Amino acid sequence: MNIRTLSKEKLDYKTGSLPVALYPEKMIKRKDKESGYYGRIMSRGKFNIETIADDLVVYGSKRSREEIISGWHETCAAIIDRLINGGTVEADFFTFSLQVKGLFNSPQDTFKKGQNEVCLLVKPTEKMQDILDNLKCKVSLGKSIISIIDSVYDGKSKVENECLTRGGFLIVKGQNIKILGNDDSVGLYFVQEDAQGEVVKLSENMIISNKPSELYCIIPEELKADTRYKINIVTKYSRNGKERKEAISCMNDCLLTVK
Repeated sequence: MNIRTLSKEKLDYKTGSLPVALYPEKMIKRKDKESGYYGRIMSRGKFNIETIADDLVVYGSKRSREEIISGWHETCAAIIDRLINGGTVEADFFTFSLQVKGLFNSPQDTFKKGQNEVCLLVKPTEKMQDILDNLKCKVSLGKSIISIIDSVYDGKSKVENECLTRGGFLIVKGQNIKILGNDDSVGLYFVQEDAQGEVVKLSENMIISNKPSELYCIIPEELKADTRYKINIVTKYSRNGKERKEAISCMNDCLLTVK
């Protein structure tokens, strides 16, 4: 099964290929006196086991979200137990081992924090290396604009990335999330967890503050109680103040439960 994390997928990258951005390398000159370019992987965000569990459930896993998370924690505990007792663990795609760094002054010396440290080594197995060797990359020029939602703060309950209080206010923080554009698709949406669930678009008069890194808005009353939603922002915002030709979108990581 090809698992692709759902919550950070960008409109520019629907293929599943690894997105690589090119930036000019000005320090190294080639024989033709032209600078080359170095590549950076464009981040799609950070994800925890809760997000991965949500992805697996959406893709039809026979286990519940809670069972996936519990099983992961048990597996990690077993791996750590082997490692701290001197074992090397080959876990299908990765090989884990511990290494001691720092010199000892004599055969009778003891382990001293600050002078010595224990480090975790992670190496790909042959199976993982084969995946990397055959991975397709989508290369594009760097500095392209993408939108990312970093956090969602519920003002009534005063918690982050957990819930939505109907009638209360919401603070959405991120990058390039200013809602801009003369297009019907542009706006802030509340997307119900169920793939067949409803989508509620926030009206413009409920957006209090609209900035590239921060949005303040009122949470609509029509959201269903005890139902989980994600926030999707669609915008044509560009750093130069001009509208993009095509809209870009972003969705937050966590499911938010309505109160």
